[in-house]
Amino acid sequence: MIHDTTSTAAPLSSPNLTLPTGSLPLQPSSGWGLIYVHGDDATSFLHAQTTQDFALLKEGQARLGAYCTPKGRMLASFVAVRVHAQGYILVCQHSIMDSFMRRLRMYVLRSKVSIEDGAT
Repeated sequence: MIHDTTSTAAPLSSPNLTLPTGSLPLQPSSGWGLIYVHGDDATSFLHAQTTQDFALLKEGQARLGAYCTPKGRMLASFVAVRVHAQGYILVCQHSIMDSFMRRLRMYVLRSKVSIEDGAT
């Protein structure tokens, strides 16, 4: 469970993610994967790369979002959770997690952003 929202370390050691309205089971058999995105530019980077306005997302809130091609075709859908001022967890299907992380990392360039597998 995510308790400390002020920590900069990846708070992903529990098999459940506690959201304001309940708990999401994250056992390997559940099919869900976690992507931890953090850094000074995480908010602006994710805002530019996805359909969600990450500047409006408050700590502890969860919102749906999508990652699309320039033509608007959805490549990935996710639930974004803000865990601290400069860190987010993207909950997506485990089957698309690796390709989603690879695509996001292609556009990091000079942004101060780290994209990690949240399960490790």
